[in-house]
Amino acid sequence: MVESVLTTPEKLTDLRTEQKLLAVLLKDQDGWLKLPEGFTSEALSSPLNRALYHVIDSIYIKDAHPDPISVAEGLPHDMQGELEKIGGWGFLETLKNMPVDSRNVDHIAQDLIDLRTRRNIETAGHKISGMATDNQPVPKVIENIELVINDIEGKNDSEVVSIGKGAEEFISEKIAHLAEVPGLQLNFAELDKSIQGIQPGRLYVVGARKKTGKSCIMLNWAKYLAVDYGVPILWVSSEHTQTDEYSRLLSLTSEVREVSINNGTFSEIDVHMQRVGEAIDKISRAPFYFCNMSNVSLGRIKRLTRKFVRVYGIKVLFVDYIKATSDMANVREWQELGVLADGLKTLAVNLKIPCVTAVQINREGAREWKAGGELDSDYFAGSDRIAQFMSVGMVLRKPTKKETEDSENFRVLEVVDNRHGASSYKMLLSFQGEILKMQEVRRV
Repeated sequence: MVESVLTTPEKLTDLRTEQKLLAVLLKDQDGWLKLPEGFTSEALSSPLNRALYHVIDSIYIKDAHPDPISVAEGLPHDMQGELEKIGGWGFLETLKNMPVDSRNVDHIAQDLIDLRTRRNIETAGHKISGMATDNQPVPKVIENIELVINDIEGKNDSEVVSIGKGAEEFISEKIAHLAEVPGLQLNFAELDKSIQGIQPGRLYVVGARKKTGKSCIMLNWAKYLAVDYGVPILWVSSEHTQTDEYSRLLSLTSEVREVSINNGTFSEIDVHMQRVGEAIDKISRAPFYFCNMSNVSLGRIKRLTRKFVRVYGIKVLFVDYIKATSDMANVREWQELGVLADGLKTLAVNLKIPCVTAVQINREGAREWKAGGELDSDYFAGSDRIAQFMSVGMVLRKPTKKETEDSENFRVLEVVDNRHGASSYKMLLSFQGEILKMQEVRRV
């Protein structure tokens, strides 16, 4: 048998292990059936071994059994020449008789997958090094580097698996954690029941006109999660600086008017001083991570979120809010908003976290509302593209006179699209604008 090339720092290959895999596949179908899902010929470093794997795989797919002669004859002409150099079909016969237990095929395959990943790391390193002299803007270069890094594992998003894969674990998990609301709760009891809490891999979008309170309602949810219950969250703001957002969060947590906090007059009232002090302590201990991104970049949001998921374990991403991004200047706005929504949904799926964001209601929606019509996701800016990717769509608006005479101190929140349940939630909310607090009042 031809001597194998063992793994070295220079050559991240192990032909001996590749030969063991081929030997298992040549013996019987059991080894082929036990290959890990997603295993491909790319795990083999030798072109001849990759070609042999393809032939053996295709024979099994046809419900036939490979033998050395049929495998040799099934190779492309150039690979037949390579096989002849090392003994032809006789070499394959020797491979078949190697003392390898087919029950070890998953371990053999995993070793080869790990080596392939190391080869990909080496290749990625060369690509990234070359990008240092790229003439593109640095943010674009960093985004390209991230794409290279994400490709290292070589995972295929379109991998076909059984729809029932993991079914027992899925059901066992549900039974072990009985809950009317399986997702993270937002402290809006009826909303939580309606949408089942916010869940990993889902995109939640709140649509509203300017100055209606879309940032406030998201801040209420984020405060409940991070400050009250210690759930790590990442808040990306395109609107407010860290100082402004902190002031708003401090007001909401302490229930002291934000204007009093900003001008310092809260210090003249002892109870307010105490509340603010307690709120400062709570916020300082809360896993509430903030980033101001006035110049929104989808690539930067992705990099930042991946880092904070890995390093700080964040469970929810809040983006305030979806609007035109800096890295798509030549794309029409409606397309750009859709690309951003798509990117956030993909990020939520890949990182297994929920993403909560907001979007403006367009002018047509405002005119429709003034004319007495209903608002829905059709009036979201970039509506068609955003609706395509969101899991739950909500509209936040001022109430009609029929709903309440006081339109300044109340809002109406309605679930207008819900891919995972009914869209029957329509709730009057109290809105204490001076402390940014929102609460459910009654259904309307």
